[in-house]
Order: sequence, then structure tokens, then C-alpha cells
Amino acid sequence: MIEKENFYLLLATFFWALGLIVGKFCSAEMPPMTLTCIRYLLAGIGMGIIHFIKERDFIIEKNDICYIFCLSFLGIVLNGVLFFKGIALTSPINTSIISSTTPAIVCIIGVLFFKEKIKLKNVISILFSVLGILLLLTNGKISSLLSIEFNKGDLIILGAIISNGLYIIGSKKVLKKYSPTKILTYLFLFTSLILFPSLYFEKDLYIISNISLKAILSLGYMGIFSSLFAFLLQQQGIKKIGPVKASIYTNLIPIYSIILSALILKEHVSFIQIVSMILVLLAISINTFNKD
Repeated sequence: MIEKENFYLLLATFFWALGLIVGKFCSAEMPPMTLTCIRYLLAGIGMGIIHFIKERDFIIEKNDICYIFCLSFLGIVLNGVLFFKGIALTSPINTSIISSTTPAIVCIIGVLFFKEKIKLKNVISILFSVLGILLLLTNGKISSLLSIEFNKGDLIILGAIISNGLYIIGSKKVLKKYSPTKILTYLFLFTSLILFPSLYFEKDLYIISNISLKAILSLGYMGIFSSLFAFLLQQQGIKKIGPVKASIYTNLIPIYSIILSALILKEHVSFIQIVSMILVLLAISINTFNKD
């Protein structure tokens, strides 16, 4: 039986994939740290309103406040800083290849540090997912990976993936005690609090009056859809099917990008891209059914 949480994760990754396109409009006119701070402030306020209507209770234990603060630092702030630093020092293809290992890294972290139980179907799903992305990135010539040179930037990107993996796995602990809306309200507001000094340090890098309506709408999308809704849907998925299964959906982002490019930009979809999509969707389908 297909569970609704699987559709939540499908939709979350779609919002992130579309955000890669839409987000270019605001990132072209505003510095990254300021942009990220405002993005998550909008998401935090919106999530807080949703949670107040839903539960009205914002109380969490002191130890959990520190724990969620660490999640916001690892999963959003550190992840973002390392990612932006890494892509400046390495190639897009290396970044994509390393990012495709997210499900495998989440699986390893879960087993080593959080005592997650991994089943054979999880391993098979990860293999199909990674293979599909590698086919896509190498245009079917996986042997070309042997000639790729890795550098310091690649290690930084790997650090970003690990920090995101710790966030995905670590979220499971607090999801057992609190609702996703309560956790994300704190997570988003902590993120904007950590990044708040950037509003001062980056104030000379842009002029508010020169920011276009297109950039403002783009920022609104990033705050509402790529943050508030996407993270909420992801948290719902993690809570129900677990972090390892949920992490496999991240490899749908480049697949969505192909589909969106074909629909919006009328770009040609190659045979290798179709095979890649089939492999990733096969990996997703293995996780869709609960029968083991």
C-alpha cells in the first residue's frame, strides 16, 4: 500500500528542485547569507502561525532547545556555508556526484551513530538511486568517473552532505516527542538568529531600493515553498518512514530538473536521462511499499 508520506517527500523534493530555478532571481540581487537569513525568517514566522493555529503550545524541554539549535546549525547554516564555499572551489559535476551519495551517507551515519536498522531493500534502493544519478551525470559513461580529479572543494562539499545527513538522522529523535510544526518553528527561527549578523556585514553588497519585484517574489517562493512547505513535508516523511528511506528522495531533485527543463525550456530529453529517471523512480518505488 502506498502511504501518503511518500507523496509528501515527492512534493518536497519538487519544491526544492523548482527552487533551484526560481531562486536564481533573488540570489542575483542579494548576498547569500542575508538572503538565507530572510528566507528562514519568513519560513519561521509562517510556521509559527501554522503551529499556533494547530496546537498553540510552543513549550519544549531545555535540552531539546539546545538539540534543535544544533540541528539548525548543522542542517541549514553549516550545510549552506560549506556548500557555497565548496562549489566555488570545485566543478558542478563533482558537486553533483558527491551530492548523489546523500542516501548512502545518511545510511552510514544512521547505522554507526544512531543505531538505525537497515534492511536489504534500503541498500538496493540506495544502489539504484546512486546508479541512476551517476548515469545522468556522466551521460552513460560511468567509466569516466575514474578520470575525475577531486580537490579541497570536493571535501568541503562532502562536509556539507555529512552535515545534512546528521540533520536528517538527528531529526528523528525530536520527532518522537514533538510535532513537525513545533520543531520547524524553532529550527527556522534559530537559523535566522544565527545568520542575523549577516544583515549588518553584507549591508553594503546590495541596495534595497534596487531589488526588483521578480527578486522579491522569488524570495517569497524560497521562504514559503522551498522552506516552510518543503521542510514540513520532509519532516512528516521522516517521522513516518524513517530518515534512511526519506533521504533517497533527495536524488529526485536532478530528475525533476530534467522534467522542468523539458516542460518550461522545451529542452530535449535523451535516452540516458530517461534510463536515469527510471532507475531513481525504481529506487523510490522499492521504498514505497511496506511489505518486507
